[in-house]
Amino acid sequence: MRAAESIDVLEHTQAGHLLTAGGRCIGVQAHDFTTQATLFITARATALATGGVGGLYRVTTNPPVITGDGLALAYRAGARLADIEFVQFHPTALAAPGFPKFLLSEALRGDGARLRNARGEAFMKSYHPLGDLAPRDEVARAVTSEMKAAQQPFVYLDLAPIGKQRLEERFPAIVRACREHGFDVPDSPVPVCPAAHYTMGGIDVDLDCRTSLPGLYAVGECSCVSVHGANRLASNSLLEGIVFGPRCAAAMTREQQPAEADCREVISAGFRLVDVGSGFYHDLLDIMWDNMGVVRSDATLRGAIQFLAHTSAKVGPSTVPTRYGIEQANGLLLGKLMAAAALNRWESRGAHYRLDCEETSDQLRQHTIAYRGDDGAPVIEFRPVELQRTRFEH
Repeated sequence: MRAAESIDVLEHTQAGHLLTAGGRCIGVQAHDFTTQATLFITARATALATGGVGGLYRVTTNPPVITGDGLALAYRAGARLADIEFVQFHPTALAAPGFPKFLLSEALRGDGARLRNARGEAFMKSYHPLGDLAPRDEVARAVTSEMKAAQQPFVYLDLAPIGKQRLEERFPAIVRACREHGFDVPDSPVPVCPAAHYTMGGIDVDLDCRTSLPGLYAVGECSCVSVHGANRLASNSLLEGIVFGPRCAAAMTREQQPAEADCREVISAGFRLVDVGSGFYHDLLDIMWDNMGVVRSDATLRGAIQFLAHTSAKVGPSTVPTRYGIEQANGLLLGKLMAAAALNRWESRGAHYRLDCEETSDQLRQHTIAYRGDDGAPVIEFRPVELQRTRFEH
């Protein structure tokens, strides 16, 4: 990318607002944290490819910068979000204190690895007929239940049934990573726990990645084409890049340049970047994990909304914007929207599991849509699911 003359890479720079005029997106306002300069970048089409919301959770496989910035930008500009209550929690992330949460693939369990609780018992058969091969959401809830019963932050993944030779041949990267972190696999079991992993919802887009705001596109994990439904299958996210990446690029080239007068008017008005400081960062991660995590309920969701509303009321903008402050402002907004969407979905479906309504409702086989109302308040509503059979050709 750096070698391409047609691409300018702006490092240490963060988008703060989408520029809009005449009911369409015409670019972005950004902040250069090296020079403290405000940048106005106009374009005939703007694409968001910012990833999901995994960094808003205390326990996650995502980098900490994945805080849903693209979703917040789109929402503030007037675009619709879809299915944001559906976040996938991978059941077997490394749970060693002080180490990043990397995944121990379910392929290990496919080859014979077994989850064991604090008493050394293989427990998955008591939760699901498929045992250790149950879907990710089922395994994540079972692991969470065993962790709670033992009052410890992990269970164990026993790799011994695979055998040392097969383990080293089939999973060399996992073996190397485990041993680098001090676990002598397969002789010693590895502590694992669920972790926020993938955002199934996102910015509502069509099959060409167009959002509901003309001129604005979204692609990758920040978008919701809805190929994942309520519970993504392993590797299905490759579609986001291989299929929808090229479709997004092709559609963007067909957009028209914005009028110069609109660009001048928007740039002269400008916006103050949203930045709430960094004082509540860990509280935000905790409330998202504890109240909007693997297991939810009316009480936990209302608690999250109350906390986030109270925090919003007591924080104010910083004099000098910081990356962390902007990310946390976006996280605060998305936390409230996600909790409201989850509260509104009075059922359990896929990765969205509620203790107070464990059944799946046929009436709620619908998409959740969230957008900013005319009065600035969030609107949460449902939209019927429409299945489309499409043939893609390149």
